[in-house]
Amino acid sequence: MSQTVNDPSSKALAKTFYYYRGLMIRSLNEDLSVVKKRTSDIVLAGILTLLFADQRSTKIQQGISQSWRFHIEAVRRLLVVRGGMHSVAVSHGVLPMILCFVYLAVTADTSSPASDLLIETLPIEELYLLLGKYGGNGYAFQMCPTPLFVEIAKINHLRARASKAGIIGDLDLQEEACEILRRVYDFSPVEWTKANGPLEEAKIFFFNILQKAVALYCMSSLQNLCLFPQGSPLSNSRYTERELLYGLLSQAFGPLSSLGLKGYLLWPTMVLGVEAVDGGAVMRFFVQRSLIELSVSRGTYSPLAAKEVLESFWASDKTGWDACFDQPYMFTTVLTVNRGQMVK
Repeated sequence: MSQTVNDPSSKALAKTFYYYRGLMIRSLNEDLSVVKKRTSDIVLAGILTLLFADQRSTKIQQGISQSWRFHIEAVRRLLVVRGGMHSVAVSHGVLPMILCFVYLAVTADTSSPASDLLIETLPIEELYLLLGKYGGNGYAFQMCPTPLFVEIAKINHLRARASKAGIIGDLDLQEEACEILRRVYDFSPVEWTKANGPLEEAKIFFFNILQKAVALYCMSSLQNLCLFPQGSPLSNSRYTERELLYGLLSQAFGPLSSLGLKGYLLWPTMVLGVEAVDGGAVMRFFVQRSLIELSVSRGTYSPLAAKEVLESFWASDKTGWDACFDQPYMFTTVLTVNRGQMVK
């Protein structure tokens, strides 16, 4: 529907979407009303599937798409009732769903205000344990190397703590911010690729994109909370990383588009979009065009929603990460949940 919003048939598609969405909700409600079923793997998969369906919908369903936090909270409560993420992850075929939930929660926090993050509702030590045990031997988080994904989660956690009254500018938190940034820069795309399969140039190229994006997210979001000093030399570093990310994404959407990376470029493009507030009209146009391209290629409205948020930010004459994301948003091109090995 995201590609046919101006097509006369879009109304019929929307009607069909609502019909099957309603059937799915009724089925979930029936299972939730039965004690033996309400905590089942099928219910867990159903809620995540509903979340993905809503995220794929067009602006016609904008009211639905804002319900993503209710879906996330429902999954979180189910996991708590079943003993936590780590306990559920050992069930046959369920691990991909748990990792998917973690991926969605962590990335959604990057596009949410520091005062309202999901990571505050999650058992943080259990989260890091899960990442360390199950995410370190491959590409579990939409091709994001686990060391970088862990740092994104830690940035989110630091943002949440730093946003509390009286904590902004805390010296211990400033030191923690510097350590996170150091670890991001210490990450080696080549070494990670070697450790997790054949040494492919496409993977190294993509991991370089992610490293630049995570470094920018770290500097921009934490500088906004006074955990990094304003001005040089950090501003120079942000400028350098922004230009490098811009160059890499220009290649990924241009001459290197045949590498097939587009499905994984939404988050780094969003990060560049936030930094593009100071990057000039050409960079902002590139972000707009790239997000439109992602929406068409992935068949989901989410990149267009990100585009609208960024455009509003650019027009606001404001700067700073939290000024862009003044309410929680989820932008994802994940289309489905893997439940092929799950016990029915």
